[in-house]
Amino acid sequence: IEDDYLEAAGETILYGGVDSNIPGILPRDITIRNNHFRKPLSWWEDHATYDGRRRVCKNLLEFKVGQYAMVRGNLFENNWGFQGDQAGFAWLVTPRNQDGGNPHNYTRDITFDGNDVRNVARVLQVFSRDGNQSGRTERLAFTNNRCTGIFGGDVERWPQIIQTIFTAGEDLIGLTFI
Repeated sequence: IEDDYLEAAGETILYGGVDSNIPGILPRDITIRNNHFRKPLSWWEDHATYDGRRRVCKNLLEFKVGQYAMVRGNLFENNWGFQGDQAGFAWLVTPRNQDGGNPHNYTRDITFDGNDVRNVARVLQVFSRDGNQSGRTERLAFTNNRCTGIFGGDVERWPQIIQTIFTAGEDLIGLTFI
């Protein structure tokens, strides 16, 4: 996915989300480069420009499954956190075994490099494992990314730069920030 303007309520781009009928199939060798991910402020119920049409706005980019992904040189803009039943993040990475039928799902070898994140309440959430039995999150790298305009407000919208969720006694393998 290169050189595009991407705008969507819900998830802007999501890998995974439904169990595959083909065992062992995983998206891989993913390139997401030089795109503009954006949720218009007119979709935000608390913004002065709100257009009155209710939308559930979730994450700008989410990996529930995937391997060998490069996310480079993108602009991720406007994600205000809670609207609907879920907190929104610019980036979310979790090895999701959505309905229990894909215990082999994992997220690994994903690099976020040279991206610009603007006007969000939450930048990143990483899970090491899913609530259902799944593979792991391994080898994530975050290099040369810039975050500006991180905003908050009440407790629900408190700025969250990174949240990692681990199984007790377990570390995330290969998480680097530069």
